[in-house]
Amino acid sequence: MLDKNLRVLIVEPNEIQAICVDKMLNRMGYYCVATTHTLIDGLILNSYGQKKFDVLIVPEHMINPKAESAPSGFLFNIDSLYIYACDPQSAIAAPRNRGALRTQVGLPEYSALEDFMDR
Repeated sequence: MLDKNLRVLIVEPNEIQAICVDKMLNRMGYYCVATTHTLIDGLILNSYGQKKFDVLIVPEHMINPKAESAPSGFLFNIDSLYIYACDPQSAIAAPRNRGALRTQVGLPEYSALEDFMDR
């Protein structure tokens, strides 16, 4: 994904963590970045834009259907998905998207996020 014009959506309830991920992407040269704190807001942003997002970056607890706050279906139609803050002892319950799926424990590290975005 060497295209620096990719549209990236970050869904993160913690504003400080969302800013950190946003700044990492900016340092990599990606500036078409939107952040939101809830899945509902992310779905609205994705559905009402003229162009859909290319990459979704989200913590596991936001998309895990077993979580009480998550909607029952994963409705984003985004080619590449980066899931982070995964519990190392549990499998991700979210369905796989057409594009890349990357998981890790904790916040994304710069090098791991850069590797994912360069694919």
